[in-house]
Amino acid sequence: MDLASIRTSTQQAQVNRILGRNGRSVWLGLNVKKMEGKFMWMWLNSKLTYSHWHRGEPNNWGRKGEDCAGLVGRNHKWNDFGCGMPAWFLCEKRAPKKTNHRRATHLRRLQAMRRAAKKAAAAKAAGLKRRAAAKRASDLRKKRSDARAIRDKHAARAAAAAKLAADAGAKAAAAGPQKKTCA
Repeated sequence: MDLASIRTSTQQAQVNRILGRNGRSVWLGLNVKKMEGKFMWMWLNSKLTYSHWHRGEPNNWGRKGEDCAGLVGRNHKWNDFGCGMPAWFLCEKRAPKKTNHRRATHLRRLQAMRRAAKKAAAAKAAGLKRRAAAKRASDLRKKRSDARAIRDKHAARAAAAAKLAADAGAKAAAAGPQKKTCA
């Protein structure tokens, strides 16, 4: 845990709610030692982007200087103090590396949807292949059936022609020999 750093007006409002209206002096993790002449957040090694100073502060009052800062009064405005001054302290716990659980959940769902879509596409492709193979087999059976029907039709015609020829030969044999006359 570190001394608190207040980087936004929202964080300042949260601190004000935590401390209430007690009027005690409270240390912040803000000091001037890191970069002479300018206050920085000591644990973050960053410059101030937000401030809530009392009017006329920071003023570096006194012989030893005021190189640390904290909250004072009931309105919790910032003031610079000598670093040895006794005061209450407000700590913040550093958050672990941010994991955006919403995003992680969304990504897991998206990956699951992609896997399902891929699986469905593969099943559809397999179904299409099966249907195409079945259609080819059906077409082949139809062609064979048609070819058989045509062959049977030709065979029936040939049999009918052979029967006619045989019948004609039988009639001619029954009638006997015929004389040919020339006219």
